[in-house]
Amino acid sequence: MSASPVHVDDMALLREILVALPEKGLSWQTVLDVSPSLLVAITAIPSGGAGLFDFIKRGCVQAVTQHAQAIASPMKTRDRVTEGALAFLNLFADVPAAGSVLMAAKPLGFQGLLWSVADEIWYHAGDTATDHNYYTKRGLLSQILLHAVLRMAGGGPYHAADMRAFVQRDIARVFAVMRPLAALKALLPAGVGAAPPSKGPEGAGHGH
Repeated sequence: MSASPVHVDDMALLREILVALPEKGLSWQTVLDVSPSLLVAITAIPSGGAGLFDFIKRGCVQAVTQHAQAIASPMKTRDRVTEGALAFLNLFADVPAAGSVLMAAKPLGFQGLLWSVADEIWYHAGDTATDHNYYTKRGLLSQILLHAVLRMAGGGPYHAADMRAFVQRDIARVFAVMRPLAALKALLPAGVGAAPPSKGPEGAGHGH
């Protein structure tokens, strides 16, 4: 008789794995050490450390999506970007060192993770850029997220209010950069600089 299927909440599993990362490392054994009952996760994490990283990446993007979908009230674009960034960073609030473990294990992969998260944040903020601004926005936000993860990994307790102020300040700088770029674009002939977005450092983006 086959065992009954076990339904695992991906976000709960993601948080458990992040907590285990600093001690256990990025490997399939990490999942088994978290809980033997999570063997069912082999369907979602099929190939050891590489598959586990992909699962974490998808989970980080999913956290941004779920948070964005839960925002019912109207919100300015800048505030939506801030909330999306914090939804991602809050995953590491209880275990700041998890970010440095991921960076050390998959340096290029972690940059791709940050790009995917930034892409999701801008998508839910209503971004419709199809020219160089598409890449500029995601590249700058990726670096803000990296800066914040490194800041958390540097030690000390996580304070939500301090992290919000830190993210708000850096995102305000992004918007300050984007304003003159938008003004410059308005002076250019129609179509100049337009390039439909396709891919970030790893994988396809939303293509907006």
